[in-house]
Formats: sequence, C-alpha cells, structure tokens
Amino acid sequence: MTGTLRLTGCVQIIITLLLAVVALLGLDRFMLWLERRGHVSWRRTEREDITAAPRVDLDSLLSGRGGPGGGQAS
Repeated sequence: MTGTLRLTGCVQIIITLLLAVVALLGLDRFMLWLERRGHVSWRRTEREDITAAPRVDLDSLLSGRGGPGGGQAS
C-alpha cells in the first residue's frame, strides 16, 4: 500500500451504517433539545375530534353527481 487505507466492502458497509445511526441519534437529540427550549412543537398534545368532520362515503365519491372531477368513467 502507498499510505492509503483500503477497506473491504463489508467494513465499508458497517462503517456507513454506524455513521447513519450516529447521525439519526444526533438529530433526534437535537430535535428534543430544540423542543425542550420551546423552539419546536411537533408533538400532538391532544387527539383530533374526527366525529366533527363531514363523512364521505365511497359511493358518493364514485357517483356521477358531485363536485369537481365527479363523473362516470367512459
């Protein structure tokens, strides 16, 4: 060798996976730190009330009556 470090394919894959894990864990810790300081609020604190949303049945979506794009396929 001429002073360069040669790694086999298996070792390169292991190093790449370890670096990916380190990056993900570091990003997770960083997001938790930002959230703790009040800069980010990405977690849901309460459940959304889905009963208040209008209900749409599949039959009404596929029928020829309706809004934009509603129609029967030829």
